[in-house]
Amino acid sequence: GNETSTLGSSTINSGKLKCLKEIFASFHIEYLDLRNHFSDVRQFLIDGEGLFIEFLLHPDLSWEFGGQPLHLVYLFERFLYMFLEKEANFKLLFFKSFDKVWTSVPSVALARLLLIEHFQRNTNITIIDEFIDVFDPMFEQYLIDESPSFILSSDRSSDLIKNLDEIFLIGRLKYLSLGCSYAFIDGIEFDVREVKGYFCNSETRHQRLYKLYERKICKGSCLQNIYRNLFLSTYQTLPLVPEPLQDLNNFDNKDVRVLLTCQALSNVMKIKSNMVFFIQVYALHLAILVTLPLKYRAQPLRKFDRKEEKELQEFWNLMCSCLKDCLTNLVPSSSGSFSKVGDLFDGRHFVNIFYLYKKKRKLQLNDKTMLLYMVLVEGLKIDEDTLPVMGKQNIKSSTKEELSIVESKGRKMNDFIINVSSILMDQYVGDIMSSSNLLVKDINDKWVKENVLHGYDFDEITHWHCKRLLSDDYNKTKNSFLEIPPTDLFLKKKWLKQKQMYYRFMEYYGGSLEGRRHPNCKAIVVQDKGKKASKKNNKISKGAARIIQSNIDKKQNEIREREKKIVDDNLENINDLKRNKDYKGALYCVKQLLSKIVDQVIKKKLLLLSLQVLVDLMEEKLKKCNTMDPNDLVVFIEDLKVLLTDLRKELSDHDKKKISKYCFQVGLDEIIDKEGLFVNEKYQKKESFVRSIETVRFQLEHMGALLSREYRYSYEYLTRVWDKMVNSTIRVSPQCFEILLLAPHRQDWAKKIRFVIFDEIHCLDSEHAAEVWEHLILLICCPFLALSATIRNPEGLCAWLQKIEDYKQICDKRSGMLKHGREYKVALITCKERHADLINYQYIPETDYLQNVHPVSLFKVKDLQNLPRFPEHVTLSPIEVLQLYDAMKIVCPKYDELEKLEPGFEFKTKTFLTKQDCKKYEHKLKELFIRWIRTGKTTLAEKVIINLKGTSQKQQNFSFNASNISKENERHIKQYILPLLDKMKNKGKFPAIFFCYNRSLCEDLVSYVAKELKTKEDAYKQSKSMKVAEKMKKPKVKKIKRIRDKEKELKAASSCNDASERSNSIEDLVAETFENEKVNFLFENKPLQDFTYANYGVIDRKETQFLHDRLCKAFDKKDVKHFSSSLCRGISYHHGGVDIKRRRTVEMLFRNKFLNIVIATGTLALGIHMPCKTVVFLGDSEYLTPLNYCQMSGRAGRRGFDLKGEVIFFGVPPDKVVQLITADLPKLIGNFPVSVTLVLRLLLLVARSEDKQDALNRAHNLLKHPLICQNQPQLNKQLKQHFMYSVQFLLRE
Repeated sequence: GNETSTLGSSTINSGKLKCLKEIFASFHIEYLDLRNHFSDVRQFLIDGEGLFIEFLLHPDLSWEFGGQPLHLVYLFERFLYMFLEKEANFKLLFFKSFDKVWTSVPSVALARLLLIEHFQRNTNITIIDEFIDVFDPMFEQYLIDESPSFILSSDRSSDLIKNLDEIFLIGRLKYLSLGCSYAFIDGIEFDVREVKGYFCNSETRHQRLYKLYERKICKGSCLQNIYRNLFLSTYQTLPLVPEPLQDLNNFDNKDVRVLLTCQALSNVMKIKSNMVFFIQVYALHLAILVTLPLKYRAQPLRKFDRKEEKELQEFWNLMCSCLKDCLTNLVPSSSGSFSKVGDLFDGRHFVNIFYLYKKKRKLQLNDKTMLLYMVLVEGLKIDEDTLPVMGKQNIKSSTKEELSIVESKGRKMNDFIINVSSILMDQYVGDIMSSSNLLVKDINDKWVKENVLHGYDFDEITHWHCKRLLSDDYNKTKNSFLEIPPTDLFLKKKWLKQKQMYYRFMEYYGGSLEGRRHPNCKAIVVQDKGKKASKKNNKISKGAARIIQSNIDKKQNEIREREKKIVDDNLENINDLKRNKDYKGALYCVKQLLSKIVDQVIKKKLLLLSLQVLVDLMEEKLKKCNTMDPNDLVVFIEDLKVLLTDLRKELSDHDKKKISKYCFQVGLDEIIDKEGLFVNEKYQKKESFVRSIETVRFQLEHMGALLSREYRYSYEYLTRVWDKMVNSTIRVSPQCFEILLLAPHRQDWAKKIRFVIFDEIHCLDSEHAAEVWEHLILLICCPFLALSATIRNPEGLCAWLQKIEDYKQICDKRSGMLKHGREYKVALITCKERHADLINYQYIPETDYLQNVHPVSLFKVKDLQNLPRFPEHVTLSPIEVLQLYDAMKIVCPKYDELEKLEPGFEFKTKTFLTKQDCKKYEHKLKELFIRWIRTGKTTLAEKVIINLKGTSQKQQNFSFNASNISKENERHIKQYILPLLDKMKNKGKFPAIFFCYNRSLCEDLVSYVAKELKTKEDAYKQSKSMKVAEKMKKPKVKKIKRIRDKEKELKAASSCNDASERSNSIEDLVAETFENEKVNFLFENKPLQDFTYANYGVIDRKETQFLHDRLCKAFDKKDVKHFSSSLCRGISYHHGGVDIKRRRTVEMLFRNKFLNIVIATGTLALGIHMPCKTVVFLGDSEYLTPLNYCQMSGRAGRRGFDLKGEVIFFGVPPDKVVQLITADLPKLIGNFPVSVTLVLRLLLLVARSEDKQDALNRAHNLLKHPLICQNQPQLNKQLKQHFMYSVQFLLRE
């Protein structure tokens, strides 16, 4: 453990190195899709030094005698191109200190410099090479400013230089200590849509481990000094005599390689004058390199004896050092072509030419090569007569013969294709098979039958491992219940009971799907305009019309009289409440009456009364608390809006005077002026008890969720779609539907399908079973409706779908199957706005505070500089729009264009704002903000962002500490989960779904919360045991009293004289009473109201008794009791590991508003109707992507249930919050659609189907129009190749 592994003054030894490796072995590294960490705004860094090491050790790259740098450049570009193809935003990072590392290997040092020059001059990839090393303070500041998503680094070690393993280990530890995650270059796999790799997320403990390693293992030595000493131990110098480099304009040839080579060879001659022969060979090597086609340079490496190899290696090291020196001192502004600087030399080609010279063979050069060679010879002043060069010939033919190009080996006997007689094969891959160089043999060939084929056919009849017949969901669903009940009485009774239980459960489950809607949110009912028109065209006589009208008037009068009577009966009660100054009670009674009234005149009177009560209520509060509740003013403006818009025709002058009086009293002078209302002078000074309020600002700040919306939907199109639906509907999973569509014996059933609805169509780009969705769209032969709320490029998806429908139309015309009325046009209906605004918060547990997160504050100015407009997917609520204006006004108070956007000036003609008005105002502010950035006013924009961020330093500290879900963070979340729940309960943010991608943590949090609430309840009961006992006795006393009253009623009303019959009836009543209150898993141990989050008022025993019975039949009583212990507290968990019956129970109780809290994984992200008011994200995870965030946050503020949605981040690092909110959704790319199983199914479909033309059309549509080929048409040929070789694989296997 004391043997040093470095030289110089470095202090790291093998023991410390082993300890460092053990630290990295303890890190949590996961294999995941790195594309989830790409975003439009954020970027990541690629460690160029690590990537250089990876490809330097590539098995296909030989580095003997300098190797081929062009091959190295190709490996680099191919790797980076795969990222660019996925729309990744990255930068290449090189450190200056690594320039010294490779000095001992000059050819590698030169190749590294060539790479940097090539990417800087010939590509658009950004190169960062101004930092010394990872300990450079400027680099640390760069990471803080840029906040890259991660760094792509290497974990390779090499024998070429010393200490490389230690350098990369310390570098990665430094990355993590700076809060930057990293991924490994080694092990990355590129797919058509994914980039899989090993990823290590930065955590807080990495900072502590870094300090601990530096303090205890290094014994107080600075790790920075150790790291830099490792570089010094690898540094070796060579004697060079560099000269100033001449400018390229002095040469006729514009290729920079000629200039660099001439200068380098000149330096070599001055250093080693005895190497003239090597210089001659290298000059000829350059001349041939410039003119020789690339395919003739792939030569086997020649071998030499040790003496020649030593001399050759000495020259080569000196030449590479000179080339590197010349390239380093090259004038950046020099004119010339740098496009081929990556192909500066070819070590293998140079060695082969040297070998031919040693063998005294002469080369024949063409004119161009000979001319360049003569220029080099003259420039170097070498005697050309001594060079072994023959006459001028075509270099292609002569050089090929001399250099002995290696021909490919002969084909093996097994390299052939079996020709299959299939119409699908002939039409789809016939052109590929005919142009193939492989031998084609017939399937009936004797040798093929004996040596290749197994001699039997495959068909989907039985399972492959047994003789049991295959079945699908069609048969299973059909036989779930017997259509005819059994004749046996016992079996018939059992059949009826099972069917009754099933229908009862489905009725309750279906009823829970509708849920309880918000009273202000009404469902939109699509009406058929065509049917209305047909009714109007019916001829009605004048007498009949009079009779109909009189009946309508009669009904309206009856309704008016009935409503008037109801109001008159309640007015006295309302007046009594007003006299007693119980204005809240009076207002409640008025609102209850308004919900029952239809007549416009009566509704007007009630609204005027509501305004009067609200004025009295606000005046009373102002006297008591010296403040006015803005919620009362919100209700006032809402009622006023109804009066001045919907009921304006019913208002008289006296009513308008009343309204103006009420408005003046509460400070709404702007509404009086805008609506032209009259104010009496006698109470202008007396009765106004508040100062004037800016109405527009108040609506933006307090009434954003209540602003009216203008709905623009294509009712005609939706009606036409709905008419195609039939009463018989099937809900099926994509996998089952695919099996049915590809089954030959189910084609008759598939043709009967009239319409298909694809919900969550963005699953086309999901990680699991995405190709199944694509297959379904390509296989169906009927109209469809595709729905999604998370698609970035709907226009591209619509174009692909239209292409599919056009091909279906052509096939139907060709086969004469064109149906009457069948539409092939794909209509795109988009809505880019959420119905309910989404407000983001971050929970700060130390202060128990919910910090608002403004979306604009998450951007950086430099990220917005290159954008033509503000990102459209980032929307603002009305209050956030107002906050943006206020921040801009603070930064630049006297800006003329900003003064025109002042809310009062912008909406000077508007009394009551709408949602569309706010969106237009938001768009104008965003345009002005982006214009500031694009016109150079970045300082103002930065100040606006800082102003919106706030000054909560505690928020930033905690957010950084709450990193990925680790053991420490789990304890932190458990510690503060109860304060968060209490905070949400007090602020009315329930019901809520908590998303956490850790199953065990979901269950642990539920158990912890239930246990803590029970502990507090027990302590409360013990402290007030007498009072609690008395309260628990009251229900029993009332129950006994109720039974006795019923008993008396039965005795009085009973006509039965038999005493035994009377006693039996009483006993039955008592039994029935206790039966209705038998043991129930929610009501058995009902907790006190202060110690539960459940809503016991929305559900009764009968509604949940069958759920209890259902669980008891499936599980033990202990399991049911443990599961119900959290349900009665109003909290439960939901994830894929929970059985279906428990999950359904949680879903129904949550939809019925009994459960207020559900902690779930991604199972509730899509596909399940679980609307809530608030969504909480607990901790970080690699699966928490912008797409999943958008899908999960969409659960909050669902239309018809809540007026706004709220998102709370707890334990999510700030960088991740920025990524989730600001990053755009990924584009739909598609998947590789062809697999061996699919090929087999398509062949069977075409071969076994009765309607072969229809089956062939659908198979061609599936194979010819995959989504991935929409933007990458070159993959069509690859798909054909894969299909053809899949068939060959099936034949041979």
